[in-house]
Amino acid sequence: MAPGRQRPLPAARRFSENAFVLGEPKLQFYLAAPLVTTNGHRLGTLCGLGGGVGGPPPPPPPPPRRLPRAPPGHTLPA
Repeated sequence: MAPGRQRPLPAARRFSENAFVLGEPKLQFYLAAPLVTTNGHRLGTLCGLGGGVGGPPPPPPPPPRRLPRAPPGHTLPA
């Protein structure tokens, strides 16, 4: 599975009998992302667990598109 992707816990064999998946708090998903320095040193993994109906919130919308630049010499009124 690619880093940063959601993993449904009930379907994952290693978590299928976990008490936190079967009972309260009814964990439903697992997220993981590697922590790597700019020099390539692996520091570890940032992980998160969550539950509730529907799983994690939807991803944020894409950033707004960049506006075109003004032509040279054009200024906005103050």
